[in-house]
Amino acid sequence: MKTLSLLLSLSLLIQISPYQVFGIDLSGWDDTVYWDTLKTEVQFVILRAGYGQGKSDAVYEDYYNKCKAYGLPVGAYWYAYATTVEGARQEANYFLEKLAGKQLEYPIYYDIEEQSIFDTGKENVSNMLKEFCTVLESKKYYCGVYSSRYYLDNYFTDEVLDRFDIWLAQYASSTSYTRHLIWQFTGTGSLDGKPGECDLNYCYYDYPTLMKTKHFNGF
Repeated sequence: MKTLSLLLSLSLLIQISPYQVFGIDLSGWDDTVYWDTLKTEVQFVILRAGYGQGKSDAVYEDYYNKCKAYGLPVGAYWYAYATTVEGARQEANYFLEKLAGKQLEYPIYYDIEEQSIFDTGKENVSNMLKEFCTVLESKKYYCGVYSSRYYLDNYFTDEVLDRFDIWLAQYASSTSYTRHLIWQFTGTGSLDGKPGECDLNYCYYDYPTLMKTKHFNGF
């Protein structure tokens, strides 16, 4: 499903177009948000829809509605606990239940960061990602993977990293990684609209236009 433009490296994308927007990702850990303020600080929001075998995130439904009400483009992710391809398929189907009836301007991500998953080996981790995303793509959702730089480098095959969009987690002032289109650059950010520490991101691709013109993610 990935388009030719999304196969370009981040460095080349930036040379072609200086597109960059600033965003935040939120989950049930982020139980206080001042939306009137946040809408002036960020340009997109990515929400945790749930985790594991059908567990819903406590704030997902409310925060999705808030994003729509305040005109903030939104994406979503599912936090993985599965360690098998069959488990990944089940998590994808649970995710589909949470996506029903919604329109998301940003991709649908599989958040893989548990050591127990990586302990199963590179081939299995890559096959899990492929299965999860294939299930969602069959319903015309645009998919990607969230993980840290180390695990992206060591536990995913080039086949799946070229196939699905990457949301990179690397907490630094700069990165030499070139395969991502969203970069989570800190987990200890601070915004007036989100008291306490928060995850902050840059996005380098115009996902809202892609979703709407190609009719992905409920559009």
